[in-house]
Amino acid sequence: MIIIIVPFCESNGRMRYWNQSDFPGADLKPHLTEDTVEDCMDRCLEKPECNAFTFDSYKRFDPDRGWCWLKTNAGNYNMNYDGMISGMKCSYRPDVEPPRPPDNKYPLYDGKLTLRT
Repeated sequence: MIIIIVPFCESNGRMRYWNQSDFPGADLKPHLTEDTVEDCMDRCLEKPECNAFTFDSYKRFDPDRGWCWLKTNAGNYNMNYDGMISGMKCSYRPDVEPPRPPDNKYPLYDGKLTLRT
């Protein structure tokens, strides 16, 4: 299993993301259903108006697929939301960055996630 936590943008990265997090609000309508967080990231990368996303990896709303909320911006952060993964394009600079945990360690995603380059 490969686990990559990317709270910052690497030189060739196009997305950065946080596990156990929700970026509420600023949703592009309607929400999408996707099989994986990677698919959700890809949908955001395809849309110029999308700067951030939140994906429900627990599939709370659909037993077969996770909900994917594409967002115009990020600025509200819930960094303790079980099963949610949120991220933003590396080119996007929010007015306020997501908070860092006190120990500088983000929770790990327990699935297989690959860096989008």
